[in-house]
Amino acid sequence: MKNLRYIDTHCHLNLAPLHPERAEIIVQMNKLGVGGIIVGTNAESSRRACEIASQHDHLWATVGLHPIEVEENSWEGELDIIESLRDEFSDHIVGIGECGYDYFHRDQEVFGEVQTAAFARQIEFAAARELPLMLHMRSRAATSTAAYDDALTILTEYKKKHPQLRMNAHFYAGSPEYAQAFFDLDGTVSFTGVITFVQSFQKLIKDLPINKIMCETDAPYVSPEPHRGATCLPQYVSHVYDEIIDIKIPDGEEDDDKKRNELREQLVHNAIDFWGLK
Repeated sequence: MKNLRYIDTHCHLNLAPLHPERAEIIVQMNKLGVGGIIVGTNAESSRRACEIASQHDHLWATVGLHPIEVEENSWEGELDIIESLRDEFSDHIVGIGECGYDYFHRDQEVFGEVQTAAFARQIEFAAARELPLMLHMRSRAATSTAAYDDALTILTEYKKKHPQLRMNAHFYAGSPEYAQAFFDLDGTVSFTGVITFVQSFQKLIKDLPINKIMCETDAPYVSPEPHRGATCLPQYVSHVYDEIIDIKIPDGEEDDDKKRNELREQLVHNAIDFWGLK
């Protein structure tokens, strides 16, 4: 692995509109010292993630079945294919997911049970191979915690059986208390470009331990300022780093380049250490 200034821990170079433009995007990432984890959402996109990652030493892949991709009659077959990728691309897969619960796009009453079944199988697969989970949790309303509650319930259960289980709460938008619940399970949280334009994240980030935080874009979604409204690119993760550094840096040291660099290096180290990047 080359020396990297930034690591985007969750991006979708395997999905449109980035996938057709991936060659140029990857060149730009390389020039800027940006590494990335390409996240699978179903069998097809998981294979794409692996194929792209296998061609570049600054890219890695996770494979999994996104909860909105969980269909009653086909999810088991999808996971059969996804699990087979682990043997084919073992050197390039660093995690399982994204997986979890999505009650925003899928009704909890209709899809909750089948999402739980698919999530449980992915938890078992991740634990057996000692790979961390990339969690997706989205509730119906911004004020609801249903997806977080259901994820923590099943994760707590499986953690008792599999002490090696670890997880990252992707696109974290919960409270300090929920963050601590994930930390208690050997989990971490990651933040997207949303933090550059939603001020309510500042206190949350300031209070969280920096060694439990990672930076992501979820590209091509939610571009940070100053690119808001445009297609998000993995290299925009630098703005997420800058925002977290601005929040975490002690008062009076805002212009201390050495301190800022130390914080950036800590965030990069978090990603390398948690995902086992090599």
